[in-house]
Amino acid sequence: MLFRFIRMARRFSFDSQQQSVPKKYFMFIDTPRRILFIHNPKTAGLAIAKAIGLSESRPLGMAHLTSQVVRNAILQASWDEFYSFCFVREPVARYYSLYHYQRSVNYGLLLRENESHRIARTYNFVEWLYFNIKGGARSNHFGVPQSHWYRGVKKVFRFEDMASATDELTRDLGATFAVEMRNQGRYPPLDRNALPADAVEAICDIDHDCMTDYYTSWN
Repeated sequence: MLFRFIRMARRFSFDSQQQSVPKKYFMFIDTPRRILFIHNPKTAGLAIAKAIGLSESRPLGMAHLTSQVVRNAILQASWDEFYSFCFVREPVARYYSLYHYQRSVNYGLLLRENESHRIARTYNFVEWLYFNIKGGARSNHFGVPQSHWYRGVKKVFRFEDMASATDELTRDLGATFAVEMRNQGRYPPLDRNALPADAVEAICDIDHDCMTDYYTSWN
């Protein structure tokens, strides 16, 4: 039954705009090793998956399925057999990364210049934030709380603490690996002082649970 649900999940997409995306690009599950990596968008997911050996050809990669979808619709009673983990990221920085990714040429080619790509190419970052905050979150993954991905998994790590997360994953998985940060330096650093306070407040409100659970002392 588990493998039947996994086959079904190949056709499932959290966002209908992403149904044509190659399966290798998103969430990863390795059933022989009982490893489940819930891929929260824009948290170095591909680099982490590659580092721990969740290659493009061996495990099943699915769209950015949330933890509850994976638990309730796919693994069901087998959920507790897996070492499940997820990464979170400070919400403002995560949206900044999402914006630059969606406006990139590679994203446009991958998703055939979909609406998210066109929106990001039209506006600067602050305009993009307001467009999505006030206009119904039309860009992929905008407005979806990170708790949808991390709720219920066994281990949750912070993107900002990658070194300590790697050490802990090394101990838990019994293998040494290094995560290569793929996008460092690809776009200008975020100037938080230039962001309107109401936009930052709206982002933190969207990710209220994540801020409370993992960033209570964040400045």
